Amino acid sequence: MLQPTDAERHEIIKAIFGENLAEYANGPRFKAYFKHYCSVVCPSTSGDAVLELDTPVLKTHADVLNCVKTIFRDPTISFNLFVAQAVDTNSPSATCSLREKERIAKVAVDVVFAISWALRDYHPGTSCLTTTADSSSHHHHRSIIKWEGDVSFLRFIEDAFNVGSPQSTQASDLQQLRQLEMMKRKTSIKAWKLSKRYGIKIRGTDNLLEHLAFDIKTMTLKVFYHVSFLRAHLHKSKQEPLDLNFEQSLKR
Repeated sequence: MLQPTDAERHEIIKAIFGENLAEYANGPRFKAYFKHYCSVVCPSTSGDAVLELDTPVLKTHADVLNCVKTIFRDPTISFNLFVAQAVDTNSPSATCSLREKERIAKVAVDVVFAISWALRDYHPGTSCLTTTADSSSHHHHRSIIKWEGDVSFLRFIEDAFNVGSPQSTQASDLQQLRQLEMMKRKTSIKAWKLSKRYGIKIRGTDNLLEHLAFDIKTMTLKVFYHVSFLRAHLHKSKQEPLDLNFEQSLKR
């Protein structure tokens, strides 16, 4: 797939972030976003070496947007049903492999939510600094986040952020208290302090689930650096009430 044209960029931003931001699609505001978008959707045009063994189902950017809109219409849709709707049953690729089906879902989720799975060093439910354990001795503590089978997209998102259970509610309350405490001390938390005083290396990540994940072995802190992506979503949702649940907030 080739990189999106100016007209296609306009439609992509309109579908994902709203019509009000579509006019900025071809400007510097979304330059970083489209660099990430192209690395996910059409990596062969972004300088990466790609070997396609399956017949790709996503042949155009319109195909990608159709997948995105399928999720927006019904956030409770299961992985299997999503793939069934995403794949044209009349096309030769209707019997695509599981790997290609997973790719379809990954692309749709990544370009809209900047979420990628499965993560071997991500601990769901933590939004502050987390420590990744040694894989040989603590592998059982890790959770693999994945959308598959009859799992609904809503359940996948809730699991990714660890919400929806009594235990997670308690954890969320504790997390909010910690965040409030951190906000009080935010003036003392500076990137240069972490780097100069504590030897922490800060690395950017395209994956929102990795934001503020800390690996104590390598002293590396990952930070989600797509500020324009976050601002665009905030702009789209600024008129919505703060007490929306996941399903309500996902519907567009």
